Amino acid sequence: MDKSQKDFEHWIEAERPKLFLDLLETYPTRYSDPATERLWQAWQASRQAIEIDLSDCFSPYDCGDEAVWIDQLKKQLSVKGIKTTED
Repeated sequence: MDKSQKDFEHWIEAERPKLFLDLLETYPTRYSDPATERLWQAWQASRQAIEIDLSDCFSPYDCGDEAVWIDQLKKQLSVKGIKTTED
């Protein structure tokens, strides 16, 4: 389970404790409760809509500390479910 899904389940347990968080053994994994599944889909869509353009911040020719920093930034944003671009 990724960080985004853990965040979702933490949120939903606090907001809607009566919704079921049972996961079905299917691919892709789905929640057994239709309301929970729809909320999960909405949560994922909201995360997909977030995208940060890094093209004005960094040059693809950076090296050294700046190159390491941008790589770490991209990894951390990805873990949080946020996409980055450099177009």
